[in-house]
Amino acid sequence: EIDTDLKAPTTDRDQMLRLLPARAQTAIWLDDSDAMDAAFAKLLSMSNAPEAVALAWGRELNAEARFEKTLEVLQAREFTTDARRIDAKILIGDAYLGTNRFEPAQAAYNSAPALGRTTDQLARIAEGSRRVMFGRTLFNKELSAIVKDQQKGDLPTVELLTSKGAVIVELFEDQAPNTVGNFIEHVEAGTYDGTSFHRFMRGFGIQGGDPATASGGAGGRSNGGWVIPDEHDRADHRPPAAGRLVMAKQPAGDSMIKSAQNSAGCQFTILTGPAESLDGFYTVFGRVLDGMDVVRRLRADDQIIRAGVLSKRNHEYRGVRLGQGAPGEYALPRPGTPLSPAQTGEAGL
Repeated sequence: EIDTDLKAPTTDRDQMLRLLPARAQTAIWLDDSDAMDAAFAKLLSMSNAPEAVALAWGRELNAEARFEKTLEVLQAREFTTDARRIDAKILIGDAYLGTNRFEPAQAAYNSAPALGRTTDQLARIAEGSRRVMFGRTLFNKELSAIVKDQQKGDLPTVELLTSKGAVIVELFEDQAPNTVGNFIEHVEAGTYDGTSFHRFMRGFGIQGGDPATASGGAGGRSNGGWVIPDEHDRADHRPPAAGRLVMAKQPAGDSMIKSAQNSAGCQFTILTGPAESLDGFYTVFGRVLDGMDVVRRLRADDQIIRAGVLSKRNHEYRGVRLGQGAPGEYALPRPGTPLSPAQTGEAGL
């Protein structure tokens, strides 16, 4: 109905200015990025307050982990008040941080006008600076690991043929051998064939792998028949960067970040944005080699039509099983969960 009114020749400018924010919001609720961009772009060209529109658009783009678009919208724009300059610098810093450009991220936070920072803005800058320090450490560790992977050149690869296209993943057998063995075992048994992604987390990831969804189940509670040991506490564990595959676990009852020990089964999440808060709590066992554009288009109810092993080392792949496990919901923490004190170097958990 909004689209009909927006296209009507009788709709005047004032009506458009009321309709376009509503259209942007409905697009956000419907996870329709193209419609959101179109509404914001039109509003930006018509509004008497383009700076406020640009900042609102930047916030939503960062929430979708579309960091390059945030930089495109905000970097070349002049902001006329310190309050808006501060907000813009924070959003730009967050966008650089999301693309692993840590020096420009910190420079953006530092260049936000010092006078007039609100308590919320101060907290966001401090949090961004902590994430820069922690993220740089994780990123350098991951770069070193990727170089070693490429030197060996024999890591297992799997194709997930989805309803939006093919996704090729490389599996971190050297750092998560049991998890990789378990995953390949499920792939070769057909566990994932015909299943649906059941949980879309905007700007964070897409969760799937529940065999109950193949027969129409809601998804989220099945572990595929057994649970496996954690491997996130290994000294060489891989960090939860964008494009990584992370085993879903049952949450611990006393924490938003911690997970129930040894509760992973067959469900996994493909991360679409940075997730430093998961480091050391959830096993990262692979990365997207090709098809990240497909991953970013996946939504709840999209299917894994077929999963197949493309390559593997010359040995049997089978995970250590710890029994059937306890019934419960499998879910990663909500996107935006702050870093734990242990990760920021402050008080222990």
